[in-house]
Amino acid sequence: EKRWSSYNLTNYAVEQQWIEEAGLGIISTFIVGGKISNVDFGSIEETSSGEKYLQNYGKKRYEEAKNKVITIHEAFQLIEEYQEKSGYRVEAEYHPRFGYPTLIEIAPIQDESGPIIADSDIKIIMNNVMQIDY
Repeated sequence: EKRWSSYNLTNYAVEQQWIEEAGLGIISTFIVGGKISNVDFGSIEETSSGEKYLQNYGKKRYEEAKNKVITIHEAFQLIEEYQEKSGYRVEAEYHPRFGYPTLIEIAPIQDESGPIIADSDIKIIMNNVMQIDY
């Protein structure tokens, strides 16, 4: 986190994929002043408007995708939150130069209390961070 913080980027774009049973595809997230300002669907270079995504996938999935995205700072918080909880396995990979998480995998550790619900796994891929002028 120190390496990422040293760049002091508050205005940037990042591609995110939340891997789950019904994956949401690539979500390009635009962060301005450290907060999410806009979300497009597809890679940063080839984004689709939210309206097109809405037509293709429906309102429920559009809202789910829009509400799921996080900033890189929030990704570090998510990793830390689950590392501090008992009963979860947390694995993260980081960009070798910029230090932001490129892969986050969080899964409950199975114990004698019963089966694990598959939906409780979290897997996020983050890449193609670009500084944006705003």
